Amino acid sequence: MKLLNASMKVGSGNAVRLPRHALALLAASIATLASTNALRGDTAVACWGNNAQGQCNVPAGLGPVTAVAAGAFHTVAVKGDATVACWGLNDEGQCNVPVGLANVTAVAAGEYHTVALKGDATVACWGWNGYFQCNVPAGLANVTAVAAGDLHTVALKGDATVACWGHDAEGQCNVPAGLANVTAVAAGYRHTVALKGDATVACWGLNDYGQCSVPAGLGPVTAVAAGYRHTVALKGDATVACWGLNDYGQCNAPAGLANVTVVAAGGNHTVALKGDATVACWGRNSFGECNVPAGLAPVTAVAAGYFHTVALYCTTPTLNRSSGNLGAIGSASPREFTFTGLPPAAASAALTIRARSDLNLATEFLSVRLNGTPYTNIFVDTGSDCPATADEVTLTIPTKQFNALATTGTLTVRLEAPSGVSATQCPDGLCEIALFYQSIPVDCNANGIEDSCEVLMPGRDCNDNGVPDSCDIASGYATDINSNGRPDSCEYDCNGNGLPDSYEIAQGLALDCNANSRPDSCDIASGTSADVDANSVPDSCQLDCNQNLLPDSYEIAQNPARDCNLNGALDSCEIAANPALDCNSNAVIDSCEAAQTGADCNNNGVLDSCEIASGAQDKDADGRLDGCEIALGDFNLDGQISAADLADLLGLWGFPNPPFGDLNGDGAIGGADLALLLGRWGPLP
Repeated sequence: MKLLNASMKVGSGNAVRLPRHALALLAASIATLASTNALRGDTAVACWGNNAQGQCNVPAGLGPVTAVAAGAFHTVAVKGDATVACWGLNDEGQCNVPVGLANVTAVAAGEYHTVALKGDATVACWGWNGYFQCNVPAGLANVTAVAAGDLHTVALKGDATVACWGHDAEGQCNVPAGLANVTAVAAGYRHTVALKGDATVACWGLNDYGQCSVPAGLGPVTAVAAGYRHTVALKGDATVACWGLNDYGQCNAPAGLANVTVVAAGGNHTVALKGDATVACWGRNSFGECNVPAGLAPVTAVAAGYFHTVALYCTTPTLNRSSGNLGAIGSASPREFTFTGLPPAAASAALTIRARSDLNLATEFLSVRLNGTPYTNIFVDTGSDCPATADEVTLTIPTKQFNALATTGTLTVRLEAPSGVSATQCPDGLCEIALFYQSIPVDCNANGIEDSCEVLMPGRDCNDNGVPDSCDIASGYATDINSNGRPDSCEYDCNGNGLPDSYEIAQGLALDCNANSRPDSCDIASGTSADVDANSVPDSCQLDCNQNLLPDSYEIAQNPARDCNLNGALDSCEIAANPALDCNSNAVIDSCEAAQTGADCNNNGVLDSCEIASGAQDKDADGRLDGCEIALGDFNLDGQISAADLADLLGLWGFPNPPFGDLNGDGAIGGADLALLLGRWGPLP
């Protein structure tokens, strides 16, 4: 088979190698759906494509799932209780979740290893470690995202830099020097991709099929994924770009594909989650990995393995709330709990009460009140005295009655015990109230997606209040001053004035001279940009002709002599740009030197010394132009005006247009010239 022994990336940021189990690829493909309950809408894990290693055998009773990842032949899920489930190929322990692993927020799956990001921002890794891909660097902390390649692991740190470890034969872990401001990472077979804060893409490692040749003019990018030898980008206009190996059409995005919110890259196929919560898939389909199950929607997340695809989708929502242990209950210690934010029920509600108390006699029971009204008595003749397993009863509240009780969205349940029931008899006394029911689907924006499902979709509930952003905006609960469909409260507002930074910049209310989408004032206040001259303009945006990180205006203000001609430009930079301005190379602009020293006797803008150096006459070699000395009356160039010069003047008396001596320039030598000569008598200045 083609690529039988090749290594390849699978999943959104998860990479694998086509392994020694390649013969299993002949197994039939299947699609499996396993229902689970999410914290908001109900979710189900869907998996289709190759199932030779059980990677699509979603475990029964999986429970709430918040995220999924796909490896070569295994699948990983983060459960609602922040633990990890894993199924499929486990020959290298890639599905042996470490005992006690908890508080997990994200997962990634590589060839034969699995990576988890924990709530404390540290990383756990298990499975095959032949290239040390599971040797998490000592001291690695403050991690915000993880990705798994074929044999390497990538982490995005809180300071927006990237760490990488494991196999590095193709430079896939040689993070480019100076790479910073990274917002997302993905890992392919032997290449690594980073999305930067300026919406551009960086890529390094193997580039044999151009998978790291980021297209020129790609434009703003919002998300990236890496496949076997192809790379996928979600663009700012919600369309998809793809480059690299395209032998199965994995880079041929379907014509008209738009409104994409999430991308994932498999072995040789590509997956997109669209804004309408449906899935598109293209590329290799040998095992049905692109045969999206009919009617699969609304989908909230996708991942891609080598020959299989995984999705989380939402079903009719159910509410499942619990008071937790309210403590021991007795005649003097009633217990009460109020459920809030309750949507209307679509069917009867189940109210489950668990208690461990002094309830073994017929006169020892609990009375249930709903919103202050007596409802029923429980544990009459059925209770126990401090049982190891708490007594439990489930009350069914008819739909109409429940909705009447919870018409304001709240339900208060109070439990009371008659006299004689001791709250202290059981050392481990317990009282817990739980409410479970299926709610009426709500679609506040009439987009065909139930609200409790929509809020699980990426970017649909930015303030995490359980209401789609579009409805928050439409109702006036949230403002959207820039009409971009995102509540202002969720957008960057660095100066805390209630206006999104992007809006202030677009409206001209704030300057953004360095085009980093943050007002200059915030860059300065945070220390991101220096403002040495305190003029509210980042130094990097001001003229700095000598590139010493100090604005020219600041340097001039600190030392005015550095701008001798007062034109706002540093003399050194003017000279560097036009060396002719400093003919004698003494770092002083000629015009300034002439003004300060009088070294341009003929006022032609060229220093006398430079004219002499260029061939102008200075017969007496005194550094003065002969023409200027003669014009002053030193006709014999002896450095002074004396009797010899007077004799020369008188010798030309009355001559029209004499060769020298016409000191006043009237065309003849006369009394005025004589007066000037006598007035200058003595050594030349």
